[in-house]
Amino acid sequence: VLRYAGNGEFDYRQLDLSVGVYHWLSHRAYLDVNWRNQQFFAENGGDRFLDDHQLRASLGRNDTLLPNLTLNSGYTLQSSWSNPEERSRLTHRFNLGLSHALSEQAEASLSYQMSLIDFTQQDRYDSYHQLLAQLQFNLSEETRLTLFGGGRLGDSSHSLIDFDTTLLGVSRVLNLSLF
Repeated sequence: VLRYAGNGEFDYRQLDLSVGVYHWLSHRAYLDVNWRNQQFFAENGGDRFLDDHQLRASLGRNDTLLPNLTLNSGYTLQSSWSNPEERSRLTHRFNLGLSHALSEQAEASLSYQMSLIDFTQQDRYDSYHQLLAQLQFNLSEETRLTLFGGGRLGDSSHSLIDFDTTLLGVSRVLNLSLF
């Protein structure tokens, strides 16, 4: 559950659910396939203004450069079906990053991401570049806490969309293994 505030009429709450399968193809390469549902609610009145279902497949690789330094790279293809339909889209995402293990429980990383987004029900195309620094703490085998900060620069064929922003946040991830 996320809450965005300080943007006046654009304040909203977000519910995010996902389920997926993560499989190691080799000792360095993996495949991640998942379904995700995001629902966005207006802060004033609580009306849902977007219901977004996503099917995503990611192929990635982790290469050890030094004992505590890893190069991470990957490609993601994501198809999104939305209500309202004009938000449906196809996304290609490329990422590259360096991770440094500070200890068994802590890791620092710097990552770059390029996203290309083609909206399927409207004449709109977006692209952006993102640079992000993260500090990740493994609180247990199932729980992870991440502090992050960075920036995003991009362009959209829609004149009111501006991707140029600063990103700061905290995330908590809970993984429940079924097998």
